[in-house]
Amino acid sequence: MMAPLEPEHAPEPTKPPPLRPLPPRSSKRRWPWFALGGLLLFAALVAAVMTLMPSKVEVPSVVGASVSSASQRLRSDGFKVEILRDNSDKPRNTVVGQDPLGETIADEGSTVTLNISDGPPLQAVPDVVGDGRRAARRTLSDAGFKVEERTVPSATVKLNRVVSQTPSAKSQYERGATVELVISGGPEQLQVPDVIGKTENEARSALEGAGFRVTVAKQEVDKKEPGTVLSQNPAAGAASRGSLVTISVAEEPKQVSVPGVVGRSQNAATETLSDAGLKIDVEETPVDTPDKDGIVQAQTPDPDEKVDRGTTVTITVGVFDPDLNPDPPAATTTPTTTTPAAAPPVAPGR
Repeated sequence: MMAPLEPEHAPEPTKPPPLRPLPPRSSKRRWPWFALGGLLLFAALVAAVMTLMPSKVEVPSVVGASVSSASQRLRSDGFKVEILRDNSDKPRNTVVGQDPLGETIADEGSTVTLNISDGPPLQAVPDVVGDGRRAARRTLSDAGFKVEERTVPSATVKLNRVVSQTPSAKSQYERGATVELVISGGPEQLQVPDVIGKTENEARSALEGAGFRVTVAKQEVDKKEPGTVLSQNPAAGAASRGSLVTISVAEEPKQVSVPGVVGRSQNAATETLSDAGLKIDVEETPVDTPDKDGIVQAQTPDPDEKVDRGTTVTITVGVFDPDLNPDPPAATTTPTTTTPAAAPPVAPGR
């Protein structure tokens, strides 16, 4: 098979006609647009700067105000607040300085630093409990504290000594703070009741009920009912609460003085000895006259001798025996003078 024949000359492609250049534009017609764009850009930049720059505000003066009111004022004016504290002789929480100063111009939203007083430096309160009143006041005054005091009764703390203090010892307080002292007025004074003549139980109940302690001293007496209060110490009147009252209470004597009953009748002697707490034994002895009959002639123990209560006293009672004196002396009579009777008249004529 035969290959195709190529043409000896191929036709050349047709070229497009060349472009005609545009005529140049005039520069006089474009410059106003460039100027306008520049002005708009500048205005935008100025507006942006004005928007981003903070406004200027006058800083208020707050020195001397409290920290709360000063902070509130500054924040309401658009400022931030920073607090610095330090000791000062000004009252606690008072503004003693500021930065920036008052009436100066500062950026809105900037920070104003406030110097706040923490008051005077703290001081440890001295311990004066148990001290005397005057010494305690002097100690606290020397430490820079004021003193107030009140008096209360105390049965445990001596008169005019410090019972307690507020604030307590070693607590930290500003100089010039007040310390309250409670001063002992000594035991409370109460009225001692009069218990003389009462029974021991009645007296004890009355005294203890009134706030006193009671001790009893027994006293032997003959003429008082046993168990009766004879005396008291202290006497009725004022005394300290809880103080001791001693009462003397009558009791029967363990020993009695033997009464003298010689010359008394048996009945009278027996009654006297019984009242003295003694027993009686009666013996009889003959007597030679009737006036001695039934009369105590002797006694044992002797009168005024001290014996135990209940001791037996022997009395010897006379019994008349006419045989002891068979010839009693004649009774003495006083002679009387008689006038003889007149003779009867003689009858006439005898």
